[in-house]
Amino acid sequence: MYTEKEEKYYCSLNQKKLMKLSDKELVKAVHIRKEIEAVKQMKADVGYDEIRRQRSDPEMTVDAVYYFYSSVIEHPKLDIEELGMYYLLAGYTREYYVPYLSDSLTNIKADEYKAVFDNFIRNNNIDVNDLSRFPKETDFDFYKKAKDFDFSATDEKLRSMTGLIELLAQYIRENIACFAEEAAPAKPKKPSIIETQKKKTLIRDLLKQVLTALHEKRFEDVVALVTESTLNADDIEECVQGTVVDNEFNTIDKYIAKNVEELYVEGNRTCIGYYLTADGNNDLPMYLTIDLIENDDGTMSSILDIEPD
Repeated sequence: MYTEKEEKYYCSLNQKKLMKLSDKELVKAVHIRKEIEAVKQMKADVGYDEIRRQRSDPEMTVDAVYYFYSSVIEHPKLDIEELGMYYLLAGYTREYYVPYLSDSLTNIKADEYKAVFDNFIRNNNIDVNDLSRFPKETDFDFYKKAKDFDFSATDEKLRSMTGLIELLAQYIRENIACFAEEAAPAKPKKPSIIETQKKKTLIRDLLKQVLTALHEKRFEDVVALVTESTLNADDIEECVQGTVVDNEFNTIDKYIAKNVEELYVEGNRTCIGYYLTADGNNDLPMYLTIDLIENDDGTMSSILDIEPD
């Protein structure tokens, strides 16, 4: 059994955190998670057969080996005795585990345990696909009939062996993707007020340089000031300066604070939008934007766009 605190804790762990657990705690955590998952499915009227079909081969392997471990090696003391191998054959979910146990022990490389189990099955003429000769633990006379079977020699041998949990934990680690999700991507760190102000100052200074180059009709320099521009130097001269001339003005104004329409920081992106004016703040039907992108390596990229408004 497990506590509500254990349930909450173990179900919250992702792959990375599970991998940091000790072998014994990892096996326990995976068992609790799968058991809770099964309980939820059964409450939703999903049958046990269907639950088993939905599980991957690694999940089936861990289920079978854990059933073996908990039945034979760690089964609690009952009124009559520790039931061991008999409990393995009589548990109410035996048909879901016993037929697959030999192969499951092979999967986790528990060769010594497999040899003991296989010899036990063979020497006692047990059909792992038909366990009806062993009354289930849910039967009324279960404890009385259990005394008719003496598997104590095998129980003692198995309990004297070591290493099963370690082998099972190693198998879980090798197939961890079947038992937990990866950690969710980290949320982008919200920039501090100081960082935000620095980025706004940086992009505003870049805008001033671009506007000065436009004012002085240095169109090649406009393109050179940014990493990427949607217009080349010739296009800027034709589009921007052409619009200035068409409106019977001389040149684009240098930076005017009130022409800034938008300025914001969003994640690794800083954006500024600006209405172009000419010859002393005469409006032009043109809108300029600059995007400043902080790259993964810490460098900055800038993108310039000028469009009709």
